[in-house]
Amino acid sequence: MKPTALIIDDEELARENLAMLIADFCPEIEVIGQAGSIIEARKKIDDLQPKIIFLDIRMPSGSEGFDLLDSIPEKNFHVIFVTAFKDYAIKAFNANAIHYVLKPVDIEELMAAVKKAVETVQLTEKNPEVYTDYLTTLKNLSQTWAYNKQPNKITIRHAKGIK
Repeated sequence: MKPTALIIDDEELARENLAMLIADFCPEIEVIGQAGSIIEARKKIDDLQPKIIFLDIRMPSGSEGFDLLDSIPEKNFHVIFVTAFKDYAIKAFNANAIHYVLKPVDIEELMAAVKKAVETVQLTEKNPEVYTDYLTTLKNLSQTWAYNKQPNKITIRHAKGIK
């Protein structure tokens, strides 16, 4: 069964364009829905349980993709940020993003992001404790950097998993 995906962006044309690109170039995943707001996205995440979400960072409504992520305590999905704002990359990775794709979407970059997400989904489905350890380590690393302490652990993704 293919990993499922949800596209979250306030711009309908951006959502449709991304859905078309995924359908044409990333057959290894299935887009099961789209959301145009944080409120709609939260409901669809709860209802559809996607494995991957494509998330815009800044939306004119005043909310941000990070607000959505902060509102979900137990994340059982992986995030690929798709945004026109390159300045949020570090914050995105601190939010456990799998990948960060800039708009306009480059097809090769999208394909690389999807490949990485699918591999991560498969790995974490086989070994759920790996994902839990990964989230804990990233959270600790982010907090350590926030307080200017030297981290004693870092997370590295490699061919056999996440260490």
